[in-house]
Amino acid sequence: MVDHHKQQAPAAVDREAAQWYVRWSDIGPVAGAREQSRWIAWLQRSPRHIEAYLQLDDLCERLTESRTVNELDIESWMADQRAPVVQLASTTARPNTRTDSPGSVMHRRRRALLAASIAVIGVAVAGGWSLLGSDWTHQTGLGEQRSYQLPDGSTMQLNTQSRARVAYTDSIRRIHLEGEGLFTATREAARPFVVETADATVRALGTQFNVYAQQNNTRVAVIAGAVEVAAAGRSPAAAGRTLQLQAGEEAQVSAATATRSISRTIAPDITAATAWQQGILVFERATLADVAREFNRYNSLQFDIDAAVGEVNRLSGTFDARHPQSLLLWLQNRPDLRVTCRGERCSIEAE
Repeated sequence: MVDHHKQQAPAAVDREAAQWYVRWSDIGPVAGAREQSRWIAWLQRSPRHIEAYLQLDDLCERLTESRTVNELDIESWMADQRAPVVQLASTTARPNTRTDSPGSVMHRRRRALLAASIAVIGVAVAGGWSLLGSDWTHQTGLGEQRSYQLPDGSTMQLNTQSRARVAYTDSIRRIHLEGEGLFTATREAARPFVVETADATVRALGTQFNVYAQQNNTRVAVIAGAVEVAAAGRSPAAAGRTLQLQAGEEAQVSAATATRSISRTIAPDITAATAWQQGILVFERATLADVAREFNRYNSLQFDIDAAVGEVNRLSGTFDARHPQSLLLWLQNRPDLRVTCRGERCSIEAE
């Protein structure tokens, strides 16, 4: 297998670009998501890949146009290739002097997909060819959940009120997470897949895992494969306090004290950790403050829990995340609590 992170011979890159060009012609204008992800991953492995594909695409376009006038300005095309900036699309519309053939329509569709794909992976094609020079951000609103396919074929599912800043380079795949996300990472030995929160760094080892970043702590649950977990600011591969988690295991990185600590969860319920995908909240002797905080993430109805009752009252059970009325009913039936609701805010105090 070719190591694309090493310098490839120009002929090999050109050959691969031609194979991708022909493959798109065979697939047609609508390709499967998996095939498109493989193509984007090939593009982002090296600036030379993008250059080779753009040059081939441009040459084929000019050959198509030259059929009607039986000429191709070779010198002009070569000058374009030596220019420091590669234009993905002309800013000035060319006059349409020919009838569109199915091939030319296909070519324009492929060119549009190429431009869109390069824009998605954040490529700036200019001068020294800066690859993935900028990152991009995904986020969800109140009660919203979204799924994303990343350029390398990995997937990311964000829970409500979450934010993920994705920064891929040719040496690392890094995601900074606020909130909660479920990640399925593809294997790339030369490019680690790392999820960072304010408190923790999680390195995937070809796996599926859930990361929940809360105030002063991060919880990591592994569904398949394995991950390495370290406190924030310390590389999982470096010497120091790290944990390797296997499928079915969970750990928490806490920043409640001056130094962050990592601890394994005893008898974790991994199904409960990912139940949010079905809109379910599962609590096992959770404090009332934590329960209210979870419901508040999903709903416009907000619970304000007095500190005097929020930490001493505990609750176990399974709830519909988008039905806060079930929690409200439970609170109203407690004789030791006083519930006062005004509009979409309910305050809970000791009676």
